[in-house]
Amino acid sequence: MNADVALCAHLASLELAALPIAPADILEWRDAPVVAIARCRECAQLGLLELVEWDRRRGVRTYTLAGLDPKPLAVYLRDLARGSCDPSRLAKEGESLLAAAGPIERLISLAADDGSVLRVEEASASSTEVARSERSSAPRRFDRDV
Repeated sequence: MNADVALCAHLASLELAALPIAPADILEWRDAPVVAIARCRECAQLGLLELVEWDRRRGVRTYTLAGLDPKPLAVYLRDLARGSCDPSRLAKEGESLLAAAGPIERLISLAADDGSVLRVEEASASSTEVARSERSSAPRRFDRDV
C-alpha cells in the first residue's frame, strides 16, 4: 500500500452516483469485474476496485475502492502488452500494482445487472483488514449463493 496515494474528492464522495468502468479497464474478470480501474469523469484520477463480496441472490457486488497513481498502472499495462513466457510473472505484476494503490477508502456496492451504484460507505478498519487479507489469499471466493 502506498499511503501517499488517495482517491480524488469525486471518487471519494459518499454521494457517488456512477462509477465509470470501461471494458479496457477491467484487469481481472470472472463472470464480472474482479479487479478494475475506475476513471473519474471530473478530473481523470484513478481508483482501483477489488471485488470483496458477491451476493448472487440479491444481485449485488461489493468492491473496495482505493486511489491509484497512473504511473504504476502504465507500467502494468506496458508489461502486460509485452507478455512473458514466465507464468508467475503476471501474478507478480498484479501484486505490484495492488501494492502501489493507496489505502482502501470506500466500499462500493454495485447492482450486478447494470453496474449502478447502490451504496457507498467509508471503509472501516475491520473491512480494510479483511480486504487486505483477501488480496494475499488465493484463490478468491466470490460465489456466495446464500
